[in-house]
Amino acid sequence: MFSINIVTQYYKGVLLTIFFFLFMLFNMDKSVIIADLCEGKTMALTVESQREGLEFALELQSGDDIVFLPLVNSFSNSGYLIVFRSLYDKKLTYLRGNTALFSLLPILGHSALVIRGGARKLSYLTIRKDGIELLSCENLRSNSPFHTFEILSKGDDGILAIGEAGEKCVYSAALFSSDNNEYFSSSIGAIFGSKNLKSIVIESAQEKIEANAKIKKKIARSSIVKKLKREGSTMLIDQAYDNGWINNDYFSATKDPRSLHLDGFCQSRIIAATSDACKSCLISCRRKGLKGTTCPGFREAMALGSALGFYSYEKIMRFTEACVMYGLSPNECGLILASLKRCDSLPFTYPQLRNANEDEIIRVILLIGQKKGIGESVSKLFDREYLISSHPQLIDLRGAGIEAIFELYGEGDNAYPDLLLGLTKKYSAFNLGYIACYLRAYHHAFMLLGVPHVYPIPLIYEKLFKYAPDKLFILKYKLNHISFMGKKSNELLKMGLSSMLYFDEKRGGEGKIDKLFTDEVRDDGSLLNLTRLKLGYEKALNEIKSFFHC
Repeated sequence: MFSINIVTQYYKGVLLTIFFFLFMLFNMDKSVIIADLCEGKTMALTVESQREGLEFALELQSGDDIVFLPLVNSFSNSGYLIVFRSLYDKKLTYLRGNTALFSLLPILGHSALVIRGGARKLSYLTIRKDGIELLSCENLRSNSPFHTFEILSKGDDGILAIGEAGEKCVYSAALFSSDNNEYFSSSIGAIFGSKNLKSIVIESAQEKIEANAKIKKKIARSSIVKKLKREGSTMLIDQAYDNGWINNDYFSATKDPRSLHLDGFCQSRIIAATSDACKSCLISCRRKGLKGTTCPGFREAMALGSALGFYSYEKIMRFTEACVMYGLSPNECGLILASLKRCDSLPFTYPQLRNANEDEIIRVILLIGQKKGIGESVSKLFDREYLISSHPQLIDLRGAGIEAIFELYGEGDNAYPDLLLGLTKKYSAFNLGYIACYLRAYHHAFMLLGVPHVYPIPLIYEKLFKYAPDKLFILKYKLNHISFMGKKSNELLKMGLSSMLYFDEKRGGEGKIDKLFTDEVRDDGSLLNLTRLKLGYEKALNEIKSFFHC
């Protein structure tokens, strides 16, 4: 009896030791900075969580909080996530920055930054090695984002800032970054304005991480990367024209040959654009002009160009400058104007937009930025849902089926394989939906690993889809035999599936697609077959979940 008790106690001790080890392994403490703007103070909070990456950021987000989470790992430290609840559809969304703007946070021992509440006066937040501070900045009111950069910058500081449109809570206001001159849309600028937060200043702490030589070589050999380096992201205008997803006069025409004047070759010839790379990026898809100014990318070229019926880079650059002056998103502002031209069921009419010249368009952009006249009326449209959709669409989804699935689940800016490789023309609607499910899962896995969102195309997808016919069993085999960074497809899919399902759960399920794409047949006879796309997507999702016993 005595010996039995000893054995029992021994195994109890072993089990308790194993349990404690597993508890410590999977319940890691994470330090999070909470910036309470209402109280005017910041504090470090310890959070117990098993989640990583986007899942952890979603777990932290509550109410109107904004969460910034750096993506730091062995592959790259050049990225961060912004998680918030969009004003357009009131659903959770995330945006991804492509630079090491928030790399100081992990060095200070913090996993994320949470912006909570609203300040009484216009303020900005500074994050430095010697502390975090909230400071008043009424003197910066109505300043453009780039003027704010000049005033607040010290050395290599990274800065996020809004303009006058953001301060006045215009939905199409953007959040601008001093790194690479990138900007973020989806109403994040208006959310900053509602919190009376003008800017966030972060002391530079970028540690250069060299990419693997094999990865460098493979990316350099890619035909898509070579074209991106040669023509910039506007090479996608050719893809959009050929594959049927270009936006002409807000989807009133399938193809307009004038849109080819907006491709990368014409941009290089007209404004003498040369290649320019983001920090620590191997692709160099950006372009800059002779004066060092950043040239419009394909989104600006379509939103402020073809969607409005303008096919001149000189005019597009004037429109872009007008948007940036007031801190408006060039992409969203152009699409709002384009949808206003096409829509007749508004509480007010503005016929001048239908045949407006460039000066009239600029005048309206400035009114939107100042929230005056028609600009004030436009800002109220989203609350009343008078527009064609609650969030004007850049891409014609009838020519980009995988983009439609990503858009349905609130990730519309991430379907690059479809846009760059023209998958919609190659595969049936059912198979496109099937592929889209795998691409979403892999997208979440690569995001967790900190892989820049375009890298998987030259490293994986370009070769995978080049020799994959429109046969489901072949696609299934290829999509289940991917390896990257020493991880097999099963491991990548398991990581990605967990993040994807958690995002869908927190977001509240699928969204909606504009009826324009599902009900109106284009002049080439095409229509978005959303039913078949969703059937293919659900088949793939059920197979993956069944494999992992989810």
